Amino acid sequence: MQLFISDDFKKNKNKIIIKEKRIVNQLRKVLRAKTWYNFLLQNKVWNIVRYELKLESIQDTITANIKNIQENNKKPKNKWIIQSILNKVSKMELIVQKLTEVGVPKIYFIWTNRGVFKNIKDNKLERFEKIALEASEQSMSWYMPEIKVIKSFNEISWNKAIVNFDGKDFKKVDFSNIDFLVIGPEWGFDDKDIENIQAKENIYLWQKILRSETASIIWWFILMS
Repeated sequence: MQLFISDDFKKNKNKIIIKEKRIVNQLRKVLRAKTWYNFLLQNKVWNIVRYELKLESIQDTITANIKNIQENNKKPKNKWIIQSILNKVSKMELIVQKLTEVGVPKIYFIWTNRGVFKNIKDNKLERFEKIALEASEQSMSWYMPEIKVIKSFNEISWNKAIVNFDGKDFKKVDFSNIDFLVIGPEWGFDDKDIENIQAKENIYLWQKILRSETASIIWWFILMS
């Protein structure tokens, strides 16, 4: 069943009116939905309501009848990824897509001294948010990640620990005390970056050197296991 995430709709008793053109076009042109078609709709806020709907009509707007309502007031675990800005936007887009699919609640991109690509404009950030929206819908997520670009480690409120790839066996580490994973650029953090990283915990992952975009996904599963 297709899930759509949007705030551009109105609820009137047992009916919902959806105005967002993206959803109208998806139902009409891609899914070729008829009046019997069932789909899901939810809002973007943390206190999330998900509606199971039966399509009634598609014009410039969509009218649908509410069949069932599910609520999810539970926030995700307060753990997230801080990823160095990479040399290719396509790699960063892949990171956003995959981390959204596996349920990362916050994805921060940070400027590091060895990060080559340093020009994240508003339209790029909007592109990341669009990718996250589509990935949330595809993976039936209850929430979308917060995505932002930070220019300094000083912008982060450190709580417990930081992880990168140089040190001891990860199996011996207590991940319950780690809030953040900080993933470095292709050539790793330099000395200035390391000086600015507070409360760090260096961890070595097998005998492998991973691509930065691969490391984000692998470490998230380790952190949440």
